[in-house]
Amino acid sequence: MAINLKRSVYMFLGQGGHKPGADANPDRGFVIFVSARNPTGAHKEAERALAEREWTGVDILRGGEVPEKPDKKPHDEAWQEARDGKRGIIVYDVKAEASGAGDNPPRQA
Repeated sequence: MAINLKRSVYMFLGQGGHKPGADANPDRGFVIFVSARNPTGAHKEAERALAEREWTGVDILRGGEVPEKPDKKPHDEAWQEARDGKRGIIVYDVKAEASGAGDNPPRQA
């Protein structure tokens, strides 16, 4: 039986992520990039990364492998962080985007 030791970069889309004691934004969305050997391990790694940042009420909606570095910022930087063994998280304020406010662009967490 062959063992896959190669780590791939996975991206997950989700929402939630309220921090205790902070102003909760239930509409906050996020993208998280992690590296793992398989999708199950990547999902667990994403949940662990969010829990370490004390995010609660997280709902990971979907995800998959991202074999090549994305072309646009901040996704390219988050992908590279995951490739380097870190975790890249991009946070969106859905309310601001829905209202057309340009004051709150996506940011890396």
